[in-house]
Amino acid sequence: MAAEGDEEGAAAPKVVGLALSGSKSSAHVLRWALGNFAHDDAPPAAFKLIHVLTPVLAVPTPMGHLLPIDEVSTSVAEGELEKMWIEKQEMLQRCKDACDENKLEVLSKIRHPHLLMLLGACPDRGCLVYEYMENGSLADRLQRRKGTPPIPWFDRFRIAWEIGSALVFLHSTKPSPIIHRDLKPENVLLDRNLVSKIGDVGLSTLMPPKETLSNRTVYKKTGLAGTLFYLDPEYQRTGQVSVKSDTYALGMVILELLTARCPIGLPEVVERAVEDGQISDVLDESAGDWPVREAHDLAQLGLNCLEMRSKDRPDLNSVVLEELGRLKRIAASVSGVALPGSPSHFKCPILKTVMYDPCIASDGYTYERSAMEMWLCDKDVSPVTKARLRDKTLLPNLSLKSAIMRGCSFRCRSIVSTLEYCLPLFGSYDNLLPAVKSGSILSSDLERVVKPNAAFLRECGLGACDIARLCIPRPSLLSISMDRIRTAVACVEGLGVPRGSRMFKHALQAVAFLSKDKITANVEHLKKMFRWSDAEETK
Repeated sequence: MAAEGDEEGAAAPKVVGLALSGSKSSAHVLRWALGNFAHDDAPPAAFKLIHVLTPVLAVPTPMGHLLPIDEVSTSVAEGELEKMWIEKQEMLQRCKDACDENKLEVLSKIRHPHLLMLLGACPDRGCLVYEYMENGSLADRLQRRKGTPPIPWFDRFRIAWEIGSALVFLHSTKPSPIIHRDLKPENVLLDRNLVSKIGDVGLSTLMPPKETLSNRTVYKKTGLAGTLFYLDPEYQRTGQVSVKSDTYALGMVILELLTARCPIGLPEVVERAVEDGQISDVLDESAGDWPVREAHDLAQLGLNCLEMRSKDRPDLNSVVLEELGRLKRIAASVSGVALPGSPSHFKCPILKTVMYDPCIASDGYTYERSAMEMWLCDKDVSPVTKARLRDKTLLPNLSLKSAIMRGCSFRCRSIVSTLEYCLPLFGSYDNLLPAVKSGSILSSDLERVVKPNAAFLRECGLGACDIARLCIPRPSLLSISMDRIRTAVACVEGLGVPRGSRMFKHALQAVAFLSKDKITANVEHLKKMFRWSDAEETK
């Protein structure tokens, strides 16, 4: 008996490239889920549970009627628990293009920690099969849809690096580089530990193998595809796609990681904030206390990736990924100081807060004891996996409790040391509190960053009172790199304001975070306003 809505005797849909754990029944799994088997066919016994997220499709039940596919669940013999989800493509034609067998063969074989694993496809039904990702898309988490908690700033630094590393891997595949063409937060998925993976390879393009040996930027002419605000302007204009097209999209994703804002007009907003030294004004406050220096550097990197001409964009491997790696390492080193910077494994999966009395349940996960005891009063399933618990025993996790206590102790010592150093510099708590409110000073290394910066400002002729007045509105002066302070001082001297002069501190405050182009534009504006001659400008 054929499924309802199918023509009798219709051929089963073609299943391409499906190879889960080497099981020969993998194609059986997909065909059954797609509703192409008769009602008397037994469900495949390869997996305990199948998560299928495509309500458009339907499957036949043993009673012979159709059941929405998102309700499909099979109870089978013990075996490896596998989760997957079947993504319904927006258009069948798009999927058929994505499932070109030559391209699919390549895409199904590539493996990278931050690429969503393509498990298989069914072109006839417009389906691609990927591994299951518990935390949904990056877009959902940035917009905090369905009340999800915000992503901490240090995790966002890491996610930016993960996306960049996956793109570099795609671009370096042999014999043909792969260009994604549709990178956006909706196509970056997060697992239960917020580890990111790029998905939706349906629009990806294989570059010609013979051109991969060239040191030039290689272009390939294709039909226009992708999402508007993430599309390379050159690609929109010419139809020629290159690896720099993915660099452009990465730049937009970086800005969204920083701001959690809509991409419309976002580059202009961030560019103004960077030029005015007010990057903290556009950062997503829900992510915690951002380190302003590193956030500024990441924003500038994102803007560089968004240059209109592809030749002006930085190289993804040698420049972008290297800088993202540096920022990721810095974020990892200070995440114990920033708020809410406690590592994710310090937090109870139920309460989402740092645990005081961590204990291990029979599902292998660690919870706050009081929260888990309340959970077990009326439930016998795991809060994380939803599987039935073997028993309700709770064992103390002493090693994790020790790590949590050490982390809290480190945070306290670091913050207290920085406050003790800065208080005499600022003169009073009333002056100090506005400066440390942004978190950039407290999250910076006292010995390697804050003290050397303050010492250099003193060498420039500034007293403690002058430094305090500079840092109250711009606390990142004590947390930015020494090279940037030296560049700002050189710029002030280039404008004819010597160190030690009465105007020096005012000039430094004015130009500390301005680009050379912005300074030149301001000087030209003043020349026109006051009708200065070149000689008067020099004076």
